[in-house]
Formats: sequence, C-alpha cells, structure tokens
Amino acid sequence: MMIFFFQILACISCFEVVSSNHAHVETWEVLNYSTIEVVGQTNINNFTCRIPSYEREKDVLYCEKRSDGKVTVKSTLTIPVTNFDCYHRIMTRDLQKTLKAETFPNLFIYIKHFSELPSLHQRFKTISSTTDIQLAGVNRTFKIDFVTSPAQNGYLEIKGETNMHFTDFNLIPPSKLGGTIKVKNELKVKVRLLLKKV
Repeated sequence: MMIFFFQILACISCFEVVSSNHAHVETWEVLNYSTIEVVGQTNINNFTCRIPSYEREKDVLYCEKRSDGKVTVKSTLTIPVTNFDCYHRIMTRDLQKTLKAETFPNLFIYIKHFSELPSLHQRFKTISSTTDIQLAGVNRTFKIDFVTSPAQNGYLEIKGETNMHFTDFNLIPPSKLGGTIKVKNELKVKVRLLLKKV
C-alpha cells in the first residue's frame, strides 16, 4: 500500500514538471513596411532621420509564453546605418559618420522579452519589452513600451519609442562650423514594426 502511495506521488510530480515546462509559441514575420525614425535637436532646430522600409526578408520574432506567464522573444533586426535618410545631404552624411557606418555598418535591435504575447484581437494594447540596441559595436538595454493594433490584411502593427543618448554608445554628437551648430546628446528612437503571424 505504501509503495502504491509513493508511485502516485511520483506520477503527480512528473505531471507538474511537464506542466511547468509547457509553453505556447508564436512566430511573427517582420514585413518590409516596418520603419525606424531617429528624432534629434540641434541648438538651432529639430531633425528627423528615417529608414522608410525594412529591407531584410524572413526576419521573425519568435515568442514563447511559459506557464508562469513570462514571454521570451528571440529576434534579430538588422538595419543598415547607411539607409538612414535625414532629408538633408550634409546631415545624413554627418549622422552616418558619427555612427561609424564604415566600421559598424549595421544597427541591431534584439527584442528579448514581452510582458505578454502580441494579439490581433486588441486595439491600442500596450505591452512592455526588454530590448537591446547595438550601435557602433556597443550594446545597451532599454525598456520599450509597444502599442499594438490590428492592421489591414490581418497584419499587426506595433509602435514603440525610447530616449537614448549618443554617449550611451560612446559616440560624440556632431557639430559644424567650428561648433556654431551643435547636435544635442539626446535622441528619440521610434520603431514601427508591421508583423504577420506565421
């Protein structure tokens, strides 16, 4: 009788281990309509540098929701620095030079965690994330809140923004005319991803 009791306990323990390891997995493809903007200021005016489309194909967000509710994300978004367009030739050239485009041609975005899975059924839903940004060979971690909303053709749009500084990545803000025009250290980065569930 006692042996039978311990066998039941062992079965229950095994069931708990299997249940705790259960995960729900979703994969979202990043579409080329996705965009990235960098908004900054000089001592004279504001400027915006934009990447109008995401050129890489078949990059995905691999989202895994564990039984404890945590969502881990595996993703690598690769953005060529030379694709930034500031709508002013000299400003574009200076930004790319400041970001060391020749030595580090790509900016990388790694989304690591979501507070919950993205959903096609909720409009203007906010999900928080832990996101790494690697620029000029330096990696920094940011907390970015994404607002999700269903888009046309069954796609999902997620939009988020964060503040960062040139000096976060050991970069010196550019200046012109002997320092008469200076770019301020702080930048706002806006990320808009258009996703397709696969």
